[in-house]
Amino acid sequence: MILVITVLALRWLSPRHPWLIALVGLTPFFALPLGFAGLSAWFSRNKAFRIVTAVTTAAFVLTVTPADAVIGCRATSAADEITIYSANVLADGGLAAAAAASIAANEPDVVVMQEVRWEYMQALRTDPRLSDYQFWSVDTPGLPTGDLIWSRWPLVDVTTQPFASENLVSATVVGPTGEFRVNNVHVRAPARQDKVWVWQQQHQMLSEFDQSVPTVLAGDFNASTDHQPFRKLLSAGWSDVHDAKGCGFDATWPVGRSLPFPVYRLDHVLVTEHFEVLDVRFGDPAGSDHKPVITSVRLR
Repeated sequence: MILVITVLALRWLSPRHPWLIALVGLTPFFALPLGFAGLSAWFSRNKAFRIVTAVTTAAFVLTVTPADAVIGCRATSAADEITIYSANVLADGGLAAAAAASIAANEPDVVVMQEVRWEYMQALRTDPRLSDYQFWSVDTPGLPTGDLIWSRWPLVDVTTQPFASENLVSATVVGPTGEFRVNNVHVRAPARQDKVWVWQQQHQMLSEFDQSVPTVLAGDFNASTDHQPFRKLLSAGWSDVHDAKGCGFDATWPVGRSLPFPVYRLDHVLVTEHFEVLDVRFGDPAGSDHKPVITSVRLR
């Protein structure tokens, strides 16, 4: 019980140590020891223990349990839907041919990718299944990988902008039902103490992005809803498509790293109020340690 209370407190306080950040991201899994504590409290004659357990359980349910885990999948479709495919492809281990097959199978209108190496991008460019897409890439200074935006529809006003110590690539997509802005997001992982401030700063910068026009933030945020910087981003007005059409916790990372299943949902697609969310699902990792997020939306 003390451990659960500690994790809930850390979730609220937003620790700055990498190990504590990782621990906070595992908050949903503390439902298991909380359940055992609740069972013990049910048979206990200790009134104080029963009260503490009841209050902790209520706090956990109200602040941690996502609504979509209760509501479940509610996918819909529309003739004017826009499908967005977002993936951190981890080019060192990713398989370009498998990624191309996954993209072709899902037929997205817009694709954003992070951690794309030049050779990987070239393999996608020359794959005949992806011949309908326009490509745009940007290299991050000092890093061997870059980001990629491509679309079936025209891309205009393609820009890069400073993103703390890195760059962020954006483009306006000219779709058949209107224009919308797409930002390819790759927030630095808070894996070391000296990277935590970048992680926090980048989330703060994202919260200040213009929301007056239809805009999408898609990519690897290296944070879940259990992390305060990401929750602040949502409270600034951005909507996570998963909150509207998700199917439970739907963790996306890590895939194939000695764990039987992913434990964190680090990959997200956020949209402004101009969009109606129709569907969200998760694709083939294609050799990466991230699951792609695939969402269908439409302009209101």
